[in-house]
Amino acid sequence: MALSDEFIDAIRDRERDQTKTFTMGGTSYACNASEIKEEADLEHGGWEKILRVTITVRQSLFTSPVPTRGYTITYEGKEFSIDSVKEIAATAAYRLECVKRGKASKGQ
Repeated sequence: MALSDEFIDAIRDRERDQTKTFTMGGTSYACNASEIKEEADLEHGGWEKILRVTITVRQSLFTSPVPTRGYTITYEGKEFSIDSVKEIAATAAYRLECVKRGKASKGQ
């Protein structure tokens, strides 16, 4: 069994265990995802709330369009922008670094 096949099997096992999905372009995709991380950054005019999540998804799930920087996805009811896309394990999967930006509430 090739390394990429083993990697895909591991992703499938985690998909079954986690049952997480994200939506892109009206289609839902099974995935593995990190916890959503919350940050705050001082921007011109005040604090900006930043949410980040890393999503790993099998390339074989996509025909068109494929995930691309700038695309919008929905994960756990929140809209994120894809900040970067990396191909991993001999093109068997994509790793999506996603971000959601917005104004932070007072006191944050």
